[in-house]
Amino acid sequence: MADKGRLEKEIFRLEVIENLLLSDKDASFTLLENIKRDANNCVESLKACRKLYFQFGTATEEMKTEEI
Repeated sequence: MADKGRLEKEIFRLEVIENLLLSDKDASFTLLENIKRDANNCVESLKACRKLYFQFGTATEEMKTEEI
């Protein structure tokens, strides 16, 4: 009977650890998805900045040409 009690306690302990690990896994997955989303947003923002910078450069060159 003592062995059964020890085994039940060990099973309970391992289940607690399993639940904690599963919870950490879920939290990590959510964080990873947020990072991917933010990275995609950053790429889109960078593309927009590059486009605006190109437009600025083109407009600046046009103004230089007009001054001559």
